Parts: sequence; structure tokens; C-alpha cells
Amino acid sequence: MAGMPDLLKVPCYVLDALWNIRVANEAACTLFGAWFGAGDRNLLDYVFLDPEARRFMDRWEHNAQRVLAEFRSDSLHGETEKVGALVSRLRAASRDFERLWHQQAVTTREGGPRRFHHPADGVLDFEQTTLGFTTWPQYRMVVLRPVAGLR
Repeated sequence: MAGMPDLLKVPCYVLDALWNIRVANEAACTLFGAWFGAGDRNLLDYVFLDPEARRFMDRWEHNAQRVLAEFRSDSLHGETEKVGALVSRLRAASRDFERLWHQQAVTTREGGPRRFHHPADGVLDFEQTTLGFTTWPQYRMVVLRPVAGLR
């Protein structure tokens, strides 16, 4: 398949049903830096609890809404008790999570343009694709292909 060897060079990571990072390649660790090096690597924790996410993610409010709506859809495949515990913890810890949770938006995992404000490399544009695993439906692989001048 053409282009597959390049897949290993672009940032890729795998999320479980609770949106914990289960595995990531070197390019993803370089892009996301300290967050991927932390002990707790949950995407929702990062977006809603880490102040760095507001600087790193372009258009934080818009993207936080999208991330939460996508999580709602994916959480249907998770263990209800664990999903409930994660949501309860985040509702208590983040006013923004609580506010956006009440919007009750749901959407499937969307790909498309992503822009990040990297502390060392500046503005970085990517085209995101999310892939599901037939054998393991509770996992999603996120692939970020660099794009020059995306927006």
C-alpha cells in the first residue's frame, strides 16, 4: 500500500474507550511533549485540566466542544461504570467540562484540519484521520499528517 511506511513517521497514537493514550509513536511524543510524557495520559484530562492545552490547541473553545462531543459518541463502547467515574471526576474538576457536558452534543470522531501552537516549533498544521480497529472496536488510532499552509 503506497505511503504506509510514511505512516510511522507522522504523529500517531491509539486511544482506548476512556480516551487514554495506550500507545504513541516518537513523532506524537515529540509533538505533544510533556503531556505524552506524563503518567496520566488521558485526552480529556489534558484538554480540560492542563492549562497548557489552551495555548497548544488552536481555537480551544471550539475544539474542546468537538472533543467532548466525539467522546460522548465513543463512550458508548466503554464500560458504563468507568465512563461515569471519568465524567463525574471531570465535571467536578473543570467548570468548562461541566458547562460543555450540559450541551449534550454528540458527534462521531471527526478528522480534518488541526492546528497546534507548539512551544518550540511554532504553528503546526495537520490533517487528522481517525481509524477504527475491526478486531478491537474500543480503540481508535489517530494519525496527524503534516500539511504546510493548511489554513
